[in-house]
Amino acid sequence: MKATPILLAALISLSVVSCVSAQQRLVVESGHIGPINALAYDKQDSLRFSGGSDGTIRAWNISTHQLIGTLQVGHLPVEMIAVNPAGHEIASFQTDNINNFKITAWNWETGKELFSHRISEAPLFMKYSPTGSFLVYGVTEWHSLNFLDSSTGQSLPYFQGGIGIVSDV
Repeated sequence: MKATPILLAALISLSVVSCVSAQQRLVVESGHIGPINALAYDKQDSLRFSGGSDGTIRAWNISTHQLIGTLQVGHLPVEMIAVNPAGHEIASFQTDNINNFKITAWNWETGKELFSHRISEAPLFMKYSPTGSFLVYGVTEWHSLNFLDSSTGQSLPYFQGGIGIVSDV
């Protein structure tokens, strides 16, 4: 993943940053073992979540920059995360980039898995609805948009006729 200035600023705000002057090397202490692949913000609780190649999602208090929790969601890298604006739920997308593509939703406070949903390819995006009642993701096919009930993971019958490839909502 290419580090953009916005992503770099977000990573820096996660934790302590040190700079080695002789080499001007920036070290970000994220708590993850390996790269951070995804970031999400929870406005309700003023938290930032990071998803890493180590299969964890970490919750950070934005005010104190302290780690408040770690959720081990699997052994595969976390490539995408989405925060439910209506509750303490977070969805993750994990893949081995070969044949294992999975969206899983969790209660991030209790660590309880709410549902797991296998898909055929990596999604272009993944987001909760503004009310938190469903999770939507898009893939590269005519029936691009897919809707899941946020509590059960059951597919919802929206846009069944297909509308083409949608890359974001």
